[in-house]
Amino acid sequence: MPGRNAIPLIPPTARARRRALRATPLPATTELTAPERQPQEPDLRRVIRCAACAASITSDDQAITVDNGHTHTFPNPHGLVFTIRCFATASGCSTHGAATPEFSWFVGYRWRIALCRECLAHLGWQYLGAGDAFFGLIAARLRSGTEPAST
Repeated sequence: MPGRNAIPLIPPTARARRRALRATPLPATTELTAPERQPQEPDLRRVIRCAACAASITSDDQAITVDNGHTHTFPNPHGLVFTIRCFATASGCSTHGAATPEFSWFVGYRWRIALCRECLAHLGWQYLGAGDAFFGLIAARLRSGTEPAST
């Protein structure tokens, strides 16, 4: 145990740093300037695209929670299993057919087919309830990307 007059141990790098700072004061003429500004990247937003043709379908800010989750996995009556993600809107989709309550995965909602507006790939379903609607889009048929926020 060190005595009262013992010099505290300072790691050499800290000691050397202190010495250097004391030994080299800034000249009086030194100007402190703001760091150079980097060219700013345009504001980008995360978008969800059709995996088949890369058309913009919706965006991450449209993701919603339905029945306690954003992502759900369901089998259809033919045994095909789909993992879907829920979105409030999907402007890149067109909907087809009359809405039906048959085999709906969401109680109180009717559904109809949702296709990519560009290539007509089946992307999922639009669900229509009493006073609201949302899209359940097949995760495997979507890709994430970015685009300028102004579009």
